[in-house]
Amino acid sequence: MALPCIVTLPARLESSRLPDKVMADIDSKPMLQQVLECCGLATAPAAVLLCTDSPDLAATAASWGFDAILSSSACESGRERIASVADQLLVRSCSSESASALIINEQGDQPFIDPAVINAMAAEFSRRSPNPELLIPVYRLSSEKVQDPNVVKSLLAADGRALYFSRSAVPHVRDSDPVH
Repeated sequence: MALPCIVTLPARLESSRLPDKVMADIDSKPMLQQVLECCGLATAPAAVLLCTDSPDLAATAASWGFDAILSSSACESGRERIASVADQLLVRSCSSESASALIINEQGDQPFIDPAVINAMAAEFSRRSPNPELLIPVYRLSSEKVQDPNVVKSLLAADGRALYFSRSAVPHVRDSDPVH
């Protein structure tokens, strides 16, 4: 039996680099609404849930037709935010027959996420036996983005396992000027 698939979006208003970033206007809608709606177009997930420490964001998501789970404001990352409410995610999104689920961590600042990526993640997870603990979609970067510190890079083993993640070029690119 395939595990239920849940898309979770960790989001907060207190971004250190750009406060209220998830509410920035993108094509006449808040960025977070764009992301939730794109995720809602995927066919694999049983649910799309916002994980936030903000009652205001939770209420706003509800006004757009999406459920939210409140987490602690002490969470230091999106992964920590999701982990802190994982038991609630399972209770709210899974049938009583399943004690686990595939949780896809989508970021609240990716307004143009392709729903096909979410469906492909769920399909790849289901295809593997045993199911992996973690899948992360990666793609080849253009040469212009290799030095961009705003883009997370990954170093992969020959078998596709992620070995390292960094905002710096991985490995170091000699004779290339870093972006400042």
